[in-house]
Amino acid sequence: MSPLRVDRLTLAPFLLAGLCACSSALDSEYFGKTVPQHPADILWINGGGSPQFIDPALVHDSVGSQFARNQWARLVEISTVTGMPIPDLATHWDISKDRTEYIFYLREDATWSDGKPLTAHDVEWSWKRVLNPSTGATSGSLANVFMNAEAFSSRSLHLKTPHKNLSPEKIQSMLETIAPIDRVEKALGDVPGYFVFVGGEPEQLSAHRDQLIKHVQQHGLNPFDMVSMEMTRDDVVQVKALDDHRIWAKLIGPLPYFLSMLDYHIFAPVPAHAIEAAKKKTGREELWTRPEHVVVSGPYKLIEEKFKQYRILEKNPLYYDAKYVKTPKVKVLVIEDYNASLYVYRTGGMDWAGSNVSVPAFFADDIKKYKDYRLTPQLVMYYYYINVANKPMDNKWLRKALSLAIDRKAIVEKVTRAGQLPSANLIPCGLAGYTCAETELFNPEKAKQYLKKAGFSSANKVPTLEIKYNTAEEHRKIAEAIQQMWKKYLGIDVSLVNEEWRVFLHDRKEGFYQISRGGWIGDYPDPQNFLQLLLSDSTANITNWKNTAFDQLMHSSDREGNVADRLKQMNQAEAIALEESPIIPVYVYTKGTIKKPYLMGHYDDLQDYHPWKYMWIDARWYKEVPQTRLDETPYKS
Repeated sequence: MSPLRVDRLTLAPFLLAGLCACSSALDSEYFGKTVPQHPADILWINGGGSPQFIDPALVHDSVGSQFARNQWARLVEISTVTGMPIPDLATHWDISKDRTEYIFYLREDATWSDGKPLTAHDVEWSWKRVLNPSTGATSGSLANVFMNAEAFSSRSLHLKTPHKNLSPEKIQSMLETIAPIDRVEKALGDVPGYFVFVGGEPEQLSAHRDQLIKHVQQHGLNPFDMVSMEMTRDDVVQVKALDDHRIWAKLIGPLPYFLSMLDYHIFAPVPAHAIEAAKKKTGREELWTRPEHVVVSGPYKLIEEKFKQYRILEKNPLYYDAKYVKTPKVKVLVIEDYNASLYVYRTGGMDWAGSNVSVPAFFADDIKKYKDYRLTPQLVMYYYYINVANKPMDNKWLRKALSLAIDRKAIVEKVTRAGQLPSANLIPCGLAGYTCAETELFNPEKAKQYLKKAGFSSANKVPTLEIKYNTAEEHRKIAEAIQQMWKKYLGIDVSLVNEEWRVFLHDRKEGFYQISRGGWIGDYPDPQNFLQLLLSDSTANITNWKNTAFDQLMHSSDREGNVADRLKQMNQAEAIALEESPIIPVYVYTKGTIKKPYLMGHYDDLQDYHPWKYMWIDARWYKEVPQTRLDETPYKS
């Protein structure tokens, strides 16, 4: 029977019986079989679900990211030893004195898996592809760190004029009689002119742009002429291949997190030639990541997939570091249910439960005693997202009431029970020297006062609210606990809706939700990465919340060279977001997972990234329990 069809209600007794029926000394030390059930030339890992995307530019979830990160190399990677950026596709880099300009030097032996050279031109094309709104990269706004990038990614208009005494304010006053204008900014670097950011409702933006372009073409910019206006092109973005092996980038400010950010999968170069070939052959560009079309640059390449069952990846012989990749194949299982994952692990069906599956709280106390259980801190927040465009969630006092009516301490102690840290902050406190804004974890009396401020009473009750969560036992239990708390302390009825991972992601992105489970893994170790979730122009902002003061503080912090002032600005921004509560934080993750004792090269990581290229099977376990441990020092540190 497929493990995907194991019923959780019938599974629990078998697992509990297995926990108690220890038939040998070995069973009392480890949870399940300790002899690999497969040859040593393959790893069996649980992926935790079916990825919505594998394309590095489109991936915005932890399920898809493991496929992106292990198939496409980035310019830098994060050392598993020091946690600092180290060379990957780039051998080294130069940084300007003001820390706003970088030149990266690419490996001369870097190639795609089809044998074509991987060049700096591929890097330039890929980074601009992420910024292109037609690509649909949910995390694409992270690439707005490049100078003038936001002007291109937000589809501003590029106004060119020879007159140098025009101010952005003057231009805006001239143009806003034609169509709404959000703002006008002077183009930076060696780019002439101004960027006009068009305003209005989303469905009207295209018409407003057309009106402005037509007006300027016909009438100029009174009282000046000799001007032109067009859609901003990607050539304004300050990223350029200097030759085949050098890529130059100019940033919006001295961003201390930039190098660490480049390890994020959206910055992985992708093969334009393979994407175009797949589009030409199939008519669908997105099929380029299928086994029959995919071209990679990293240690592994997808060769087979069975929908909702597994994916098999094979070592890429043309990866520049292929000689150090220890395991030829990786089989990634698709098991979303945490209980089913435990069952498969116990019977030897996987070597590691994977980054996307945690030990269920129901079994945590029993499994903690086994040697193959690991508990590590994580740079991850557990949130509830609020769609503020959905009534009555547009009422900030209701959102604040809901937040204070959650007993976070009870959730981590009685529901999740894996050492999580209750938190009402948007950011893990202390990250990169950041001091969190002051918050209350739980205050039901104040929550009731906020509910009254929201205009609700016994005579005017809050309509039934809906929480959406993806398939996982722990998410269900947390949702049920919060459902009961909101009923007990606020008298609010809540319905729960469970969705399969891909459907869940789609509904969140499209705004088909009222309240949604969510979380955020730090893509780089900086508070900015968590706060950027709420920027008005962030493609990761699924709450529909916008606040000009918040945006200004965050944009200012990106350009601030003084570390203390930068942290202060982000602290002020967090305070604004907490006052408005478009996101309800619940806790900071710890990760309880299980991995076989014979799986080597699995390193603890705050971001829960565990490169497959470092992993291998200790073959001694096929015959005996080794008395000594092998050296697991990674070949790159």
